[in-house]
Amino acid sequence: KEELEQLQTAMELAGVRVGIWGPAGVGKTTLVQWFIREFGHAQYDPIWLRMDDLFGRDEKGGLRIGAVRWFKEALLNKLTELCWARPRALLIFDNVHTAPLSVGWLAGHLGGVKSIFLSQDASALPFCGTVLRLRELQTEEAKKVLQQYCDIEQAGDTAAIDELSQLLENYPLMLTLAGRKLQANRGKQVRDMLRELAEPLSRLHLEGT
Repeated sequence: KEELEQLQTAMELAGVRVGIWGPAGVGKTTLVQWFIREFGHAQYDPIWLRMDDLFGRDEKGGLRIGAVRWFKEALLNKLTELCWARPRALLIFDNVHTAPLSVGWLAGHLGGVKSIFLSQDASALPFCGTVLRLRELQTEEAKKVLQQYCDIEQAGDTAAIDELSQLLENYPLMLTLAGRKLQANRGKQVRDMLRELAEPLSRLHLEGT
């Protein structure tokens, strides 16, 4: 809620550029979706751009499977056309860290179009007037995410919920996925999920990876 309020305040400025960074799965995309739904659905016309789809490259520098090859100039022309046609346009650059040079070039040529940049790496963000960092949840907050999906019988002992939260490093996305899996299978307990997660981790450890 605190970050959502900070984002709302920042977006009230003219020609604003906001950077949001934090580890994968911490909720960067979800935060922006919440913002648009709660505060900006009538004010903004969001245009989502996934940089790993447009400029994504693998570890060896080759284009990722499914990535579309865009030249920066062609994409800039397309975005300029869209923004002229849609006066309430809000550009949202997701996964900026996969193509920081391309994003930086685009940001430098887009003028005063309101934009939000999402990245796992703060150094990959272009210049932004406001930068927000999203952190993993605190332990008690993480437990509440899991508990909202579990009934008392499923939850079992509270130590199991503590252990699962720590194993998933308190990341909201992972906690939500785990909670939904428990919700979909009412016969499964938190301890069962811990055992399921421990098996592949044990195999990885034995293989030395």
